Amino acid sequence: KCSRGTRKQDFIGSLLSAYDKGLCPLLQSIVLKKTGACVQTSVMAESLIWRAERLFFLNGEQDLSAFLLVDLGIVKYPTYNCITLDHIFSGQSDLLSYEESIEVAQIMDDLLMKTTLSWH
Repeated sequence: KCSRGTRKQDFIGSLLSAYDKGLCPLLQSIVLKKTGACVQTSVMAESLIWRAERLFFLNGEQDLSAFLLVDLGIVKYPTYNCITLDHIFSGQSDLLSYEESIEVAQIMDDLLMKTTLSWH
């Protein structure tokens, strides 16, 4: 007889076994294979999640999976003191300008990638 907790631990164990030296290129496909498409979000929800990730991480390189890996104790960062004297954004307009600049940068990156690939 298998309890729910055991199945959860087995599932987490199988995911962690795919995690190698800080990298897990197969993690997304493993989770999708196990769970299937279990959640569908609206465009508005995706936009809000994107904004929350940008505000939390202040970069485009990390997402909630990075937070989860730290929360599970898989990835450990050195401790540090965070001293906040100023707000990162002085108001909503600064935040919206920041988001727009990230979108423009992504468009430019995509165009550069397409141009580079077309030369080869």
